[in-house]
Amino acid sequence: MRSKLIFFLLVLLLTVVLGLMGAVGLAAAGPLHAGDPFFPFQDLAEQGVAALTRNDYDYAVYRMDLLERRIHDLDYVAGSQAEMKALDSLRWEMEQSVNGLTYLSEEQLAPLRERLVKDLQALTAALAKLNVAPRQAPEQFQALQGYLAELLARASDFSQPVSALVFDPSVAGFSPQPGAAVSSAAGSAAGQVDPKQVRFPSGSQGAMHAFFPLEGAHAGLDCAACHANGRYAGTPVACTGCHSTDAPENHYPGECSLCHKPTKWSQADFNHQAFDTSKCQECHTKDKPANHFEGECSQCHSTSAWKPANFNHVGAGQDCAACHTKDKPANHYAGQCSACHSSTAWLPVHFNHAAVKAADCASCHTKDKPANHFAGQCSACHSTSAWKPATFSHSNAANDCAACHTNDKPANHFAGQCSACHSTSTWKGANFNHANAGPDCASCHNKDKPAKHYAGQCSACHSSTAWKPASFNHAAASATDCAACHTKDKPANHYAGQCSACHNTSAWRPASFNHAAANATDCAACHTKDRPANHYAGQCSACHSTSAWKGANFNHANAGTDCAACHNKDKPANHYAGQCSACHNTSAWKPASFNHAVAGATDCQSCHARPANHYAGQCSQCHNTNSWAGASFNHANAADCASCHTKDKPANHYTGQCSQCHTTSAWKPASFTHTFPMTHGGANGNCATCHPGGGSDFTCFNCHNKTELDKKHAEKGIQNYAARCMDCHPTGRKP
Repeated sequence: MRSKLIFFLLVLLLTVVLGLMGAVGLAAAGPLHAGDPFFPFQDLAEQGVAALTRNDYDYAVYRMDLLERRIHDLDYVAGSQAEMKALDSLRWEMEQSVNGLTYLSEEQLAPLRERLVKDLQALTAALAKLNVAPRQAPEQFQALQGYLAELLARASDFSQPVSALVFDPSVAGFSPQPGAAVSSAAGSAAGQVDPKQVRFPSGSQGAMHAFFPLEGAHAGLDCAACHANGRYAGTPVACTGCHSTDAPENHYPGECSLCHKPTKWSQADFNHQAFDTSKCQECHTKDKPANHFEGECSQCHSTSAWKPANFNHVGAGQDCAACHTKDKPANHYAGQCSACHSSTAWLPVHFNHAAVKAADCASCHTKDKPANHFAGQCSACHSTSAWKPATFSHSNAANDCAACHTNDKPANHFAGQCSACHSTSTWKGANFNHANAGPDCASCHNKDKPAKHYAGQCSACHSSTAWKPASFNHAAASATDCAACHTKDKPANHYAGQCSACHNTSAWRPASFNHAAANATDCAACHTKDRPANHYAGQCSACHSTSAWKGANFNHANAGTDCAACHNKDKPANHYAGQCSACHNTSAWKPASFNHAVAGATDCQSCHARPANHYAGQCSQCHNTNSWAGASFNHANAADCASCHTKDKPANHYTGQCSQCHTTSAWKPASFTHTFPMTHGGANGNCATCHPGGGSDFTCFNCHNKTELDKKHAEKGIQNYAARCMDCHPTGRKP
């Protein structure tokens, strides 16, 4: 029985895990659309993922992703009964996307607010494609359009705070009506009536103003007070749409409904929970007394009253000094109060050296040291419990004996560390250890050297046991600098290099100069005087061997690639100025052939003059190195057509690059790609109608009345439309 129960629980657990994984995968992929039979399961998974997203920024981004999914759903369901369900899901995501933005900082908000504006513009275009919902639920559809227009206007005005985007949409849910007929005739008739001047049907929810209840002071208003000129659609439903001028100076910038009721302005009550109560200072900075705590009011106060207030040290962090510096007595410990005090009372106090990692004893206790005391840390001798008893630990004091014991040395004593001879237990029984004292014999024994003695270390000849017998060991002394000792032994005009180039360390003779051993590659340093007049100025090794002068043979390879150094005098008048090797070989002057590649001759113009009005680029653009004839221009590297073909353009021709319309093989046929209809407004292909400047810049106001368009776009809440005509009218038609 027990095993069956365990098996059942495992199967249940596996089923739950697989179900959760499937739900997360469904929410991430979002393959279903509103109106699909199984869409409610995806919608439930999406809302679950949103609820579990704790990071405010990630939550706002995810809500924006869901809004864009619902906008795309409209394209998928357009013309079907599923429009109603799609609009119902869309309305919910619009509100949640806006609410998600209210939790963000200004830095996080900026890119997402721009993204919201683009999404709302796309939604405006998507709603225009629907034809079922406007007939089955005309009131809700018009209310949704009004909410969208108001929200887009507020979102596009970046001077308004994000809180201005949160207002009651007054849009009822879209409930599909089974069997509702869609009349094509109604659609055609609707196009003949201005929808902004159509009143709600008598007795409908719209006519009863259910979407914006006329309560309190609103009940006595005449319709014209809000609906000027008989226009109903697009009327603001947020308080700030009408009452922005009623706010006093420096008033709270959010929605009036957060504090006020529709009955009257007085008796306002701010709902901190509905707004962001973590930013108290945005409103209450002026309420702080002088030198008040700089943090948020909520750290001490509640939202119901200023008093009583209780400071929460845990929530304020560990920087006690930020508030209590003024409470410290003179010359007090400079660290945090929490090192000694508790948050309940100043006394009793106990300093915890370990808790504050107080390894720098001297920062507090320097004043406690007697005269001429040890300058190191107190912990080298003392404990943190009491000054006495104290014991000095040489191991903690490192190896610098002289820091303390310099005054203990006799006159003319060894200047090194005491540990070279003494132990840490007693001065007596000292024994000088040359090994510990290092290899610097001269620091002690310079005074023992005879006049003109070898200046190096004593160990080069002597041992540490006795001065004699002594034997100079060139190898042990690393004596490769023979000249340092033997310069005086050289005859006049002798070789200036090291003695070891010819001599050995046992005797001066026999001597033999070894060019290789002496690294004697600079022949001229010794043999310049041996050269005949007008001789080759390079190294002797270019022609001669080290065994004899005769049998010399000039080796061009060894002499390098600078032919001109020797052969400039051999060149005819106006000859090629480069190296001889570009045309000639080292065996004879003739035959000669110029090799453009070997000479690195990519600058054709340096040698080849061109005819009048010729192409100004390199010859290699058209010609090869074999002959001038058979030239062919390679347009592949020539992207700037206008630099050559400006003269070929007819009058009033397109000013851009030829490649925009023509190919490099022939001028005709030419094909110009123009996405906007060239017959629009009777232009009939005349570019100057829209492009009076001749370039790619265009204007719509040669045909359309700008004053009238300014007014129409302002009524729809569309700002800065003049430079963005193509965003809404890519084909020249009304959206």
